Amino acid sequence: MAVVGAFALGAGLLGWMLARAGAVYLLEPLSSNIPPEKHVVFLADMWAHSASYLFGFLGGFLVCVRVWRSRVAPTP
Repeated sequence: MAVVGAFALGAGLLGWMLARAGAVYLLEPLSSNIPPEKHVVFLADMWAHSASYLFGFLGGFLVCVRVWRSRVAPTP
């Protein structure tokens, strides 16, 4: 989970930098429902949140594969 947290932090920082630079932005209807001064922090949080799901899923999948491989009897 620490690895997932580190990736989420990195993605949040990347999202924050891209949003501040104007490279990513909110589209409608979110753009008009969120105050303009909150757009950058919203996007940073969205990137961190999405990364935590993505890397949590990938990490869980890798754990499942390792466990499955360790339990499958080797074929002669």
